[in-house]
Amino acid sequence: MNVSEIRERSKKLQIQKDLKRVLTESEYDIVFFTLGSDYYTSIDVDSMVQEVPADRIGVVFNREVVEDQFDNIVSVPARTEDAKRHGTIVVGLKGHYMKNFANRVEGFETLKPQIIETLCRQIEEETTQAAFEKY
Repeated sequence: MNVSEIRERSKKLQIQKDLKRVLTESEYDIVFFTLGSDYYTSIDVDSMVQEVPADRIGVVFNREVVEDQFDNIVSVPARTEDAKRHGTIVVGLKGHYMKNFANRVEGFETLKPQIIETLCRQIEEETTQAAFEKY
């Protein structure tokens, strides 16, 4: 879908309205916005991060401008060079980051925004070109 089709579909399905309700009425500690850049328009991510309460953490990808505006929003880089470093492709990188986060978060009783990127991006062992080529 192109961006205008994504926006139209989002409006028809009331995605922003539903997401805003979830962000303001649900109990959670951290929320990851793992959509691709075109699909960020379906939720108007720059607006939605403002709905994340100050005592909770929101995680976006490749949105450094948003991160600079809020103390509780983290922007994690997820570009081609990051994918290569992790031995994956860009499409799979956010999933890889989520897996890393899930595997490492258990030891933290209290999460701070500053640690999120490290939990997502830390590499245990150096990847090889052979690992990258399997994709």
